[in-house]
Amino acid sequence: MLKKLSKYLLIVLIILVIAFLIFIYTFDINQYKEDIERLATDEIGADITVEGGLRLRLTPVLALQADSVKLTLDKSVSVFAHTLQVDFNLDSLLSLKIVPEDIAAKKVTACFSCGKNSSWSVSIKSQKVTGRLLLPVKNKRLRLSDVNLHQTALRYLNKTTQDTVDLDSLFLQAGKLQISLQAPFKLVRILKAAGHFTLPVFVYNGFSLHAISADYSIQRGKIKLQTTEEMPLLGGKTKGAATLSFKKDTVDVDLAIFAQDAKTENLLRIFNQTPVITGNISVDIQLRTVGATRMEMLKHLNGGVKIEGDSLLLKGMNIDALIDNFDKTQKFNLLDIGSVALFGPMGVVVTKGTDFGALIFTDLGEQTPILKLLSDWSLENGQAQCRDVAFRTPGHIIAMRGGLDLVAFRYDDFAVAVVDEQGCAQIKQTLRGPLGGYGEKPGLIRTILGPIINLLKTVFKGKCDTFYEGSLLYPNSGPISPSTGSAPANRK
Repeated sequence: MLKKLSKYLLIVLIILVIAFLIFIYTFDINQYKEDIERLATDEIGADITVEGGLRLRLTPVLALQADSVKLTLDKSVSVFAHTLQVDFNLDSLLSLKIVPEDIAAKKVTACFSCGKNSSWSVSIKSQKVTGRLLLPVKNKRLRLSDVNLHQTALRYLNKTTQDTVDLDSLFLQAGKLQISLQAPFKLVRILKAAGHFTLPVFVYNGFSLHAISADYSIQRGKIKLQTTEEMPLLGGKTKGAATLSFKKDTVDVDLAIFAQDAKTENLLRIFNQTPVITGNISVDIQLRTVGATRMEMLKHLNGGVKIEGDSLLLKGMNIDALIDNFDKTQKFNLLDIGSVALFGPMGVVVTKGTDFGALIFTDLGEQTPILKLLSDWSLENGQAQCRDVAFRTPGHIIAMRGGLDLVAFRYDDFAVAVVDEQGCAQIKQTLRGPLGGYGEKPGLIRTILGPIINLLKTVFKGKCDTFYEGSLLYPNSGPISPSTGSAPANRK
């Protein structure tokens, strides 16, 4: 008897399951579309519309799928998903309650407009976004957990300055995310977020970085980034940290990057420069600034940049031969030669982004060993000053001193010189006037830096004109030996 009862109950259960499946896949949920849109709008606190169709599915829990879903908040936020799936909480279903939980959206596009008169915007395209919705929504604070953005492209555009930032193939994970849906949208509306991201490509105004990954945290407009492990950003071992604090229409930036055994070729490529120098270097960048525009941020730029390397190789020019024959030819300028010490970020500043390597170091049959390179700069309120900028070849020391006014884009008593072991200038060029790029062809300073630049060339003989007192001088030594590239054996 018990077996028959169990058999009948099993049959009834199967019939109920089949009937439920038939109901799920035949029931037209679209007749309740307006009610669903209204309930979702009231619950989330933003306008939600479904431009496509609705359907119920088992995946394996009960889920609602929708096509062409749009979320808008005032005029500042617009989010569109090609498809959206909302899974309902199983425990709630057993209690005859419908509580949305897991969400998954495909082919998502979003646009955020912020600032005065919507002066800047962020647009996002993501192949897939997943997460868990935490209900109820109180005080228009949307809470989510386990958020993941897959294959995401992001673009920032400042409509006033035309500055752009592009992120490509971004993967972002957020353990917890809390956003205020009060209009208008501002970055401070992101009340809390934390997680990890990986970014294959980062592009700012044409400059690109590759292979970035870091932990991040966001709290009321303050963003902190910290690399958790060494990255192969420059072909070596790179670590970094950054803090961005958004306050009204200004942003505070604090950036620190340190790279060891980085490839000079990779650093040059980041700044769109031809890789005419090969070898390994160390890079130490510490920058701080605040402002609402690029010019304001330049005015408040402080910190330092230090690049150091040994046993490098410069291709396309024999510096020692040019200097040795200076008295005979005088057909070169020292900025051409000194630009070796300007590669990377400072080189871009001096040349306004022009590729000096492609224009100057063009003799493929020539090369120069760089025994030691040091490019150490301080930055104070937009003024870059040489702390210790020089490099040593087998036969000579070439040094720089003075500064660069990054705000006015002018030289500030800037000079390049070939010095002896006592730091005395043997050949010197002083540069004044606006910074500029390379013109028709290299060779004469005025074609490179503009007609306003005042070029002073002096060949010093006899009296010492102390020019350089940095760390590349060998103490208590005589002149460099051209044949060996070293100072005499009695140096300490």
